[in-house]
Amino acid sequence: MVRDSSLVLKEAEVQLIAALVTRLIQWHESGIYWDLFYNYFKYSADYQHLSFVDHNMQISAGSYGDFLDGMNPILELAGRWNDDIGWWALATMTATEAFGKNAIVAKDNVMDGFNPTYFALTNNTLYEMFMNWDDQCGGGIYWSRTRDPKSEDPTLKSTITNVQAMSLSARLYAIERNADYKTKFDQLFQWLKTTGIIGSDYTVYDGVKTGSCGNVSTEIYSYHYGPLLSSLASIYTTTKTTTYLTEAHNLFDALTRQFIDASKVLSIEPSCPCDKSPTGYTFSIYGGLADLATATTNQTVRSAISDILKASAANNFKGCDANWYCMRNMAAGTNFTLKNGSSASGSSSASNGGGSSSVNVGAVVGGVVGGVAVLAIAGAIVYKVRGSRAAAAAKLGTGSGQLQSTEGFMTSPARP
Repeated sequence: MVRDSSLVLKEAEVQLIAALVTRLIQWHESGIYWDLFYNYFKYSADYQHLSFVDHNMQISAGSYGDFLDGMNPILELAGRWNDDIGWWALATMTATEAFGKNAIVAKDNVMDGFNPTYFALTNNTLYEMFMNWDDQCGGGIYWSRTRDPKSEDPTLKSTITNVQAMSLSARLYAIERNADYKTKFDQLFQWLKTTGIIGSDYTVYDGVKTGSCGNVSTEIYSYHYGPLLSSLASIYTTTKTTTYLTEAHNLFDALTRQFIDASKVLSIEPSCPCDKSPTGYTFSIYGGLADLATATTNQTVRSAISDILKASAANNFKGCDANWYCMRNMAAGTNFTLKNGSSASGSSSASNGGGSSSVNVGAVVGGVVGGVAVLAIAGAIVYKVRGSRAAAAAKLGTGSGQLQSTEGFMTSPARP
């Protein structure tokens, strides 16, 4: 059931507010940052930044145990599409693996209704993503959460959305062993292959639109391979079914053929005339490669992955100085704005020439955190805070509601 609201908005008002909020922040990028932190906690056991990360996760999760604030129509349109909430769910999936199924978000800031488990957030997000699965083009999850023909690409079933759902399904199955997760994993993977999105040579294309199911996009981007490799490595580790590992090896071969340069650096993007290095598409690949290296028994594959990671790291860290102030290499004239309002191409402290510049990574993360708060506050403006949680909602800058425990797949976030 969609959350109640005593405030009825006209469609034009929703579209306007959505457009304004979308321009404020690329919300999905924050989820990617938090996944990086949770991975760091998982492997280092150094939790000094956990409170900082968890409090920001708590803001976006609100009191409904999901990242859509109970299907808030503004958030569903303004930068929280299925792939966007997918990135956040991958972060809470990592946190579940790090801390356990029953671990709660922000355990040092307990507030009635605002401390869901990481597992519940992940599970509920997967459920909400599958709400946008239908039989058009034989299945698949839509990129957008609206079919409004006036919206951006309402008929697109994007590859990234579906491979994110694969990764969530496989990793939840490893923890819960509920057969529904594995069924969904197999359903997604089979659909990607049947449609031709994953080609016979394991090239992975960008998606398909329901108005022309036979015309798969010809664009290819490296980031699709990250969740694919992670999900297949995970499901193989859980089931020991060698077919999954073979499929992962086939995808790895396609990845190296199309995106790895002669120096063994992950740097090639055939469909992206990118003027910055590393590109914005490579971030998900490194985790996928690490997961495959951990799962595989093939020493040749492990060695090749090690070479790629070492060469790519050396290349990517060229933009960092002795104090770990880092900036990607960007061509002169690149129009990117830093936190202080200056252009990346015109900033000082250039470390590599050619228009590159240095910026404190912590400062960038701080800017992203501010954007997350902006989105949460937007939800509070539109929906009235109700019930005994008004004070908590005001403190967090989000709407009020109710979370109940979840078990297994397809358990919807509870809404009053």
